[in-house]
Amino acid sequence: MAQPNFATMHQCLVGLTNETALLPNIPAANQQQLADNVQQLFNQNAQILAQIAQNTAQMNQQNQQMNQQNQQMNQQNQQMNQQLAQMNETLARIDQRLRTMEELLPIRLYNTSASLDSPIRYPPAIPPDPALPATKAMLRELTIARCDTTAGILGLHFVHNATARQRRQHISDYLGCGMAI
Repeated sequence: MAQPNFATMHQCLVGLTNETALLPNIPAANQQQLADNVQQLFNQNAQILAQIAQNTAQMNQQNQQMNQQNQQMNQQNQQMNQQLAQMNETLARIDQRLRTMEELLPIRLYNTSASLDSPIRYPPAIPPDPALPATKAMLRELTIARCDTTAGILGLHFVHNATARQRRQHISDYLGCGMAI
């Protein structure tokens, strides 16, 4: 779509002003014709100015619409970035859980097949601690307080008001001891 050339319009208005300044040089016999011509020029000038005002108003309206669209797009971008951040956090948690499961798999396989009196194996990141049950048989005898201590060392959490049996089962499942407590 063709756009107005404001420089050309300015030159025309300057030319009109210069020519208007020469009007007193016209002989008196042509004054009515001169007045008619001047009136016609003023009418044309008024039409041009009205068109410029209308075009300016349309451009302002289009600018407002574009600004609103930009704001909407910015909001959508922010929402998408938040969703991507949440997805990245979720993927990081899943990745961590998979690494933990991968790390625990050999330990769980050993503990599943071990006898009640065989030593329980713990993840390598867990330092030896006398508070941890040494065997499955000892795990079966843990009290709530000892379960809480063991869970704290292992980084486990229990559901609210879990019984001693539920706590022992949670620890057993985590270590892969493969027994119903």
